[in-house]
Amino acid sequence: MTNGYLIKDGIRQQIARGWRRVERDQQNGWIERLVIECNDEVGRNLVAEGNAVSRMFIPSGRGVTVNTLLEWSFNGVRGWGEDQSVWRNDQWSAARQIGFNEYRP
Repeated sequence: MTNGYLIKDGIRQQIARGWRRVERDQQNGWIERLVIECNDEVGRNLVAEGNAVSRMFIPSGRGVTVNTLLEWSFNGVRGWGEDQSVWRNDQWSAARQIGFNEYRP
């Protein structure tokens, strides 16, 4: 994770470190599930799981964007959000050939 913040108990703090794990449909490439774990600057932890509900493909002349609506669960709370997965045409083609989970740009 490169940026963001956590609001908890009315206090907003920048994210200090974290990671994001993406689980994709191997054949089609769209996101099925996201897991985010991070710590803010004062050491508070967040683990959030997002499960795909729907998706929309937006092609362009240079690539494709896959917008995914996610139902999130974190700290016993349900929330909604999206992920935007943006690919150049050559990256999308290569990932489809070798498998989305193995592809590294």
